[in-house]
Amino acid sequence: MWDRALTYQIRAAEAAKASFDNQTAIEFYTQALSTSLLVSELEPDVLPKIHEGRGNILKRMGRVDEARADFEQALALAKANQNLPIQMRVLAELGNIYAGYHKFSHAAPYFEQALSIARKSDDKLGLVDTLNQLGEFKFNMGQLTDASSYFHEALEIAQTLRNTPRITSSKDGLAAVILYQGEVAASIERLETVAGTWRDIGNYQGLMKTYGWLATAYHWLADYQHSDRICREAGDIQQRTGDLNWAPTFSYRSGYNALVQGDFALAADKFAETTIISTQLTNSIWQAMGLLGMGEYHFALGDVGAAEMVVEQAVSLAESTGSPVWASRARRLLGVAHQLHGDARKAETIFLAELDEMHGLGFAADQVEILTELLAGYAATGRWDDVAGKITRLIALIIPSNMKAYHARTLCISAQLATHNQQYEHAITLLLQARDIVQPARHKLLETEIELAMVEPFLALNRSPQAHEAFHRAEALLTTIAHTAPDTERQKIFLDRSPLAHQLQSTARRLQW
Repeated sequence: MWDRALTYQIRAAEAAKASFDNQTAIEFYTQALSTSLLVSELEPDVLPKIHEGRGNILKRMGRVDEARADFEQALALAKANQNLPIQMRVLAELGNIYAGYHKFSHAAPYFEQALSIARKSDDKLGLVDTLNQLGEFKFNMGQLTDASSYFHEALEIAQTLRNTPRITSSKDGLAAVILYQGEVAASIERLETVAGTWRDIGNYQGLMKTYGWLATAYHWLADYQHSDRICREAGDIQQRTGDLNWAPTFSYRSGYNALVQGDFALAADKFAETTIISTQLTNSIWQAMGLLGMGEYHFALGDVGAAEMVVEQAVSLAESTGSPVWASRARRLLGVAHQLHGDARKAETIFLAELDEMHGLGFAADQVEILTELLAGYAATGRWDDVAGKITRLIALIIPSNMKAYHARTLCISAQLATHNQQYEHAITLLLQARDIVQPARHKLLETEIELAMVEPFLALNRSPQAHEAFHRAEALLTTIAHTAPDTERQKIFLDRSPLAHQLQSTARRLQW
């Protein structure tokens, strides 16, 4: 009697899990644990499988501490029974929990043990899963060569097994490596194919992961509307599946899309949402990213003091994860804070250190972001020889990456250098090219900067009407952006203290000379 009840409860739990009825699945798994106490001769693998199954559901729902407890119980039972496949799976899951929510350094031993068991086991599918998970871990640790090696090995084995989900997972990881190596267009082509496969086989967990990369890739292409569509579709999937783990990713990307398009209120809401969700999930990485987003928002708004507070918290959190990649991204924004405070040397020290770090790791996309901030700082302080010395390196990274907004910023910086060298016609040509990139993308912050940069070369060429037109376009853009501030106090801060407001004020004085 109890044997049949236990079998029914486990099957019901698995069916509920497959249909994303998460709470029902947990209830059946919990009932199965109680029923197992009444079974006289329990198969040795039953209990570890129940704990593993419930742990997977709890993880999906973002209840990671409870999930970890279930996985640890499953691991202890599997060790006692010498069940290698279950040991392998739950070790990898524990590694994922530590990597995703706590500290990467704590995750490494779990992945290493999982791989060691996987290579001894006859479970080839389990080996593929472990290799893919280890590839993702190495990716987050900034070890792109190792990550790529693990993904390639997983792909080769999965192809021999003709297992579509594992093949697709390996291809997703390889596309992510290509994305951060700075080949955005090439990665998008691969990721779109991967996303199509996930949709065809109905694998929503894989689809959301791929959507995370695609939302970032389209943002870098300055196709913010496409990036937002992906975020909205991911939100619909999350509602259907109850999988909260990717929610901070899409909130953050939506916030950044809103920020560059000059929608301050939406950006602030989305970055706050990122921080709230990731705090509930105890996900340190995305807590840090949410805070960094708020820092970017406060910098653009002109509230440097508020920005510094959240950036310092973000740096502390990011460094605590043990990932050099995430820590570097946080410290980059600390450099921006020093730059806006007028401490150019301290900002330069941070940017150069992080540039070396990311160059060593092979993260070309991050190098583009750092170099752009560094050169913008040089231009703002009149260090034109330094701009000329490094602009070629930035262009060499920008062209293959197709990171369009950064391309536009590079054109703007190049135009400022040309203006300094009295190459006024060339400067205007560069700025018009930059405007052609950002206007269709609706990157209002950068469009304002470009319009203001046009004033000086137009004046130098005695084309005063065009200089005034550029100024008035910038003024109108600034007013439009200001109206999106969450309240009148922040609107005033933006119009008085933001970097764009300072540029507008300086340019207005130039027009009066």
